Amino acid sequence: MVIVESGNWIADLLTLTCWNCTTKMIVSFEKNGHKLTGKIKEMPAALMEKWVQDPSGKQHIKNQLVEAKQAFLRVYLENSHSFE
Repeated sequence: MVIVESGNWIADLLTLTCWNCTTKMIVSFEKNGHKLTGKIKEMPAALMEKWVQDPSGKQHIKNQLVEAKQAFLRVYLENSHSFE
C-alpha cells in the first residue's frame, strides 16, 4: 500500500484515490490506456450545497479535480518504482 500526502491531498495508489484533508472530498481515478480520469467519489453534502449556490461552484469543482489529479500524478510518478 502506498499512501502519500501531497499538499492538502492524500493519495492512495493501491485504491487509485485521492482525499482532500480540508474539503473531505474523495476523487477516484480510472486508468484508460495512458490516461487517468478523475471522478468525484464522495463529497460532503454541506460543501456540495455551498458550491451549488455559488456562481463559481462549477469552477471550484473543476479546480478540485485538477488539484487531485496533479497531487495523484506527482505521488504516482515518485513511487512508480514500487510497481515494477
